[in-house]
Amino acid sequence: MSWRASGYVKTLTGMTHTEKLVLMILGDYFDESLQYAWPSISRLAGEAMLTERSTIRILQQLEAKGLLAIERGGGRESNHYRFPDLRGDTVSPPPHGF
Repeated sequence: MSWRASGYVKTLTGMTHTEKLVLMILGDYFDESLQYAWPSISRLAGEAMLTERSTIRILQQLEAKGLLAIERGGGRESNHYRFPDLRGDTVSPPPHGF
């Protein structure tokens, strides 16, 4: 858990309460030394009390708003989730599809 990531997410505005909830959960999983979180979609969905489909849609919305950068894992690897402004990264436009 990263207090810095959680504090950062608390300051964000311009999103729905569900989007903020997903970001807060990601903040709980954020690893300071690696600079990303990597919970599975099923774990995120379960903790947010959402369906997996809704969770994926919310992640896409957060990425489109520039509030989240997603490095998609291949095969059985989990995605890596970064908070762009936490490190000063910039987010490139989301790829087509998810």
